[in-house]
Parts: sequence; structure tokens; C-alpha cells
Amino acid sequence: MNEATTGNLNDGRSFEERVFARFDSLDARIQILESQSERRAFDTKPIWERALAEIGEVKSGLGEVKTELGEVKTDLGEVKAELGEVKTELGEVKAELRDVKADLREVKVDLREVKVEVGEVKQRLGALEDLTKPVVRKIDILTKDMLTLRAEQLELEGRLEKLEPSTA
Repeated sequence: MNEATTGNLNDGRSFEERVFARFDSLDARIQILESQSERRAFDTKPIWERALAEIGEVKSGLGEVKTELGEVKTDLGEVKAELGEVKTELGEVKAELRDVKADLREVKVDLREVKVEVGEVKQRLGALEDLTKPVVRKIDILTKDMLTLRAEQLELEGRLEKLEPSTA
């Protein structure tokens, strides 16, 4: 090895002096970094405090959301139960509606039969009217004849009274 290189390192100070100088320089640099770090910590401290406060608020809000979500789940369970009841009732209504429809079909059949029977009755009444017209005419003639006879009878009785002597 070359002693010239080693000699350049000496720069006229002892090894201990150079090590201590190096430590002093490192110590100065560490102090500068520490002061910069403290200054930055003071700059960021309000930001971190606000962030922590906001995180606390978010946690509190999250707790409220969880509570409300539990309430929503409870309400949803109640709604599901009520929906089940509604479905059951709807099934019952559908069954009743089927029964009503069946009854309605029966009523329609009965109504058709009644219409047919009414038509038959109308035909019979028409036939009876045709049969009764001559009878009615004959009754009218008989009634007129009876009235005429009665009138003639009254006239004859009146004449007879005039002809008979009075027994009074």
C-alpha cells in the first residue's frame, strides 16, 4: 500500500481530533434535523389534532349509523312479518274470490234457465191472449145482452105496474 494516501488523511490533526470533529459535525447535523423535525411537528400537530377529532366524530357517527341500521333491520323484520300476513290474507281473498266466481257461474246458469222459462211463459201468455180474445168478445156481448135484458125487464116491470091495479 501506498503511504502517501494515508499521509493525506492526516491533514495535520490527530486521529482523535478528526473523529471528534466528525462527531461534532454529525452532532450539529442531528441538532439541525431535530429542530426541523420539531418545527414540522408543530406545523402538523394542529392538522393531526383536527384529523383525530374528525376520526372521533366519524366513529361516533358510525356508531349512530350502526344503531340506526339495527333499528332499520328490526323494522324490516316487522315489515317482512306483516308482508307474510298480507300474503296469507291475499291467499284467503283469492280463495274466496274463486268461490264467488264459481257461485257467479252458477247464478249465470240459473239466470239463463230463468230467461228460457220467462220466454216460455211469455209464449204461453201470448197463446192465452189469443185464446181469451174470443172469450172476452163473447163476455162483452153477453154483458151487453144482459144489460139490454135488464133494461127491458125494468121497462116491462114498469109497464106491468101501470097495468095492474093498485092494491093499496
